[in-house]
Amino acid sequence: MNKLLLILLYFGSLMAICSTILLALEIKKEFIQLNELNEKPQTTEQYKNEKLVSQIRIGFMIPIVMMLLFANVYLVPCLMDIPYFVTNRYDIATGVVTRRSKGRSINSVEIEDSETGKILKLGIFGNVVEVGDYIEVNYMPYSKQATITKRIPK
Repeated sequence: MNKLLLILLYFGSLMAICSTILLALEIKKEFIQLNELNEKPQTTEQYKNEKLVSQIRIGFMIPIVMMLLFANVYLVPCLMDIPYFVTNRYDIATGVVTRRSKGRSINSVEIEDSETGKILKLGIFGNVVEVGDYIEVNYMPYSKQATITKRIPK
């Protein structure tokens, strides 16, 4: 089941990337047509209509490209984490917080894992941590979202 899900997610993200590229090329084509309209002498009514049509097409395509980019960057990793979430198989890291940046609801932290020595960049919801804190976190392997399970005294 997991392999099938990963294959489907892979091809889904591949399709989203291809769609994003095709839409970006279409937007470029519309901008070129819009520039050609500005260069050709035409009646003012015909020029206004063709320019409006090009602007409407561009206006519809840009949000679609933005949604596809959002899907590639954020949604795909979250979907890939679903099997881990359902089966409660979180990755665990224990280490020292080496860097922290505070957001509105998510604190972005870097933890130096004491077992592997790797530096993990994780998003932690709500819990306030400071640089130098020794913590244990459960995190999702793809989206890198974490919750603090223990604060370990030094």
